[in-house]
Amino acid sequence: AMQNINREMKTMQSALKLVDSNFKGQANSLDALNAKNKALNDILTKVTQKYQEETKALQKASALRDQYADAAQSAQKRLDELSRATADSEEEQSSLDQQIQKTQAELSRYQEATEKAAAAMQNHSAKANSAQVQINDLNREISENKQYLSEAAISANGCARSIDEYGRKTQTAAE
Repeated sequence: AMQNINREMKTMQSALKLVDSNFKGQANSLDALNAKNKALNDILTKVTQKYQEETKALQKASALRDQYADAAQSAQKRLDELSRATADSEEEQSSLDQQIQKTQAELSRYQEATEKAAAAMQNHSAKANSAQVQINDLNREISENKQYLSEAAISANGCARSIDEYGRKTQTAAE
């Protein structure tokens, strides 16, 4: 699911670049602002979906970590009990030694699984945080674009003036 979301996001980001390219020099026009608004909202939808998927994966990894940690704790208790046990014969001691080895292997598997689940939690947490940052940035950009859209919609020539002023300030600062 995440691979599909990431592929779709790349496509949508390229669509935003295409909008910028198609309306180069007229980015403040109503058509350009509408096209940009649609592209930004499409990206926001996918980034939100990515955030939700990463959050679900984080919750699943957390539940698995807890489950494996509990299983490891149970295996450790069994191992402690087996280690204290005594056998009356060689046959019983051999059986006891086999149970100890089996329980030690089980404990190792659960400890390793706990560590892997914890690493997965960190990975999904970082990805969810990154998606949230993208959501915040997109929301700001969409809000700014909507402001320009409102301005362009009420202007006589269908263009946003404040975006022109911003462009001039940016150009002057660059010089």
